[in-house]
Amino acid sequence: MPTEHQNSFDAGWNANFDEVFSTLPELINFPEFDGLYPAADNAVYTTSVVLWMLTYQRLSPDSTLEAAVKRLAQDNPVLLPKNKRVSDATLSKNTSGYSRARSRLPEDATTQFVARVSQSIIESSP
Repeated sequence: MPTEHQNSFDAGWNANFDEVFSTLPELINFPEFDGLYPAADNAVYTTSVVLWMLTYQRLSPDSTLEAAVKRLAQDNPVLLPKNKRVSDATLSKNTSGYSRARSRLPEDATTQFVARVSQSIIESSP
């Protein structure tokens, strides 16, 4: 059973994580990846959305697929394409679409993404 101190630490850590994670679009031009690695016209899980979710999943204290899909639905980032499921807020909470999209993501897309994030952090550091 978590202690009061642990719950306080977790709440603070989560708030800090949210603040830092929200700056990611300032470091990376996510839509550029959609041009380099296009998805199907009706896809919700575009390359930029999958990269955003993978980053969330790898850095978040709750790194499950379910947590990433929940975060996507909760945040509704501007990365989401113009799509009926997005505009009607009927995006499924099921993880299968995200799971399939992750498996379709080219390895080169993640390699370029990591390199650009790293370079952006280096350039923005004093």
